[in-house]
Amino acid sequence: MFIKDILLQKLSPNSFVYKCLRYFYSWWVPKECDISKILEGYANSCPNVFFVQIGSNDGKSGDPIHKYIKGYGWCGILVEPVKSLFEKLTQNYIGIHDRLSFENSAISHTQGQASFYRLKDTTDSSLPLWYDQLGSFDKSVILKHKDQIPNIETMIIEDKVNTITFESLITKHKVKKVNLIHIDTEGFDYQVLKMINFTRHKPDIVLYEHKHLSRKEYKLSVNLMKRNGYSVCLQKGDTICVRRIKCVQ
Repeated sequence: MFIKDILLQKLSPNSFVYKCLRYFYSWWVPKECDISKILEGYANSCPNVFFVQIGSNDGKSGDPIHKYIKGYGWCGILVEPVKSLFEKLTQNYIGIHDRLSFENSAISHTQGQASFYRLKDTTDSSLPLWYDQLGSFDKSVILKHKDQIPNIETMIIEDKVNTITFESLITKHKVKKVNLIHIDTEGFDYQVLKMINFTRHKPDIVLYEHKHLSRKEYKLSVNLMKRNGYSVCLQKGDTICVRRIKCVQ
């Protein structure tokens, strides 16, 4: 039980402190929702969606927008820094490359190269199916999974990956309008959100993974999105932010 819940139980519902606490809590804590239903409704009502996906992995595993890219004609950019996953990513979208762009880089504050930590490729069937989805600038994020992968320290390798800023990505691929942004960067999601100029780019939907964010960073991420006019709700480890649904036919 959070401190907030304990305090609310102790305070009178009519007290000033109670009302202030309720208001503060409702401001930054998102409600729970069904993200898949929001995406389904959006896909069915909005044609001509252009997306930017940051941290695409192989384009299939645990990917909430894969089926819309494949089956709804979405166009966009897929960003994945790990070479082996990038190769799988391009293979998994064979046949529709004409409406997709692929970027073998990581989104960062600067252009160049940076250290990136991940688990080495292996055929060990005892590992979780998602083991190859663990990749981050922050080694400690990988180590958090030691309870599920006991020998994880011995599996971590350091790669040098290309980095590109969000604005440089948009300029490079000559993007005019972004409708949806999906971020899954194993703990770097808030940093990516801060790089986006929401005055210039006004996507209808922003979906990001929050489960690796600290409590402080998650609160900051929610406040950032609300300040920019988004309604925010969550489901398990992901947060979805909806600005407006105004589709261009």
